[in-house]
Amino acid sequence: MIAPAALLIYAIAVAVAGPPLLRRSTWLARSPRSGVAVWQALTASIISAVVLAGTALALPATPFTVDIAALMHACVMALRAEYATPAGAALSATGAVLALSVLGRVGYCLAVALVGAALDRREQLRALMLVARRHERCGALVIDHPTALAYCLPGRRREIVLTTAALAALDESEISAVLAHEHAHLRGRHDLVLAAASALDQAFPRVPVFR
Repeated sequence: MIAPAALLIYAIAVAVAGPPLLRRSTWLARSPRSGVAVWQALTASIISAVVLAGTALALPATPFTVDIAALMHACVMALRAEYATPAGAALSATGAVLALSVLGRVGYCLAVALVGAALDRREQLRALMLVARRHERCGALVIDHPTALAYCLPGRRREIVLTTAALAALDESEISAVLAHEHAHLRGRHDLVLAAASALDQAFPRVPVFR
């Protein structure tokens, strides 16, 4: 019971203390990439801790040995002893439900986020093919619009979109910088990072660290 309790206490402590500590950190402005990495590590460790806590409750600890036959025998005996009493069976079932529920919830929300984003990109590309034109020098798609905008569409068919207002407002070097920025988004697959963050926020909307 020590390991599951320690893991759950860790998850709760990080979920509660993590967001205010990050918000008060002054180094985030100087190193935003490190800040994103720390935030992702916090969120991943919380999910991992809860799943491991449930697994530890569902599966009793067994002494480790390199003898596979002895290890399997020890596991079977530990499981029989765990499920021999109503309290042990209830505790193990609770752990299994906890681990599977968290994994299932995260997996479902991630699948919904990825599928929804893919459908949105497909619809947007279909619309762009009707109204956009290819810029000869930079290769981006250009649409007529009075607002200066630039964005990228990730996926198998990667595209960068610029508005005519953006082209009119920027010189050649600035346009190159904007294109480099969008290409960096595509190379870094930041869409997957956003999808994972969105999935966790949808799965556990009341946990501030996932926002």
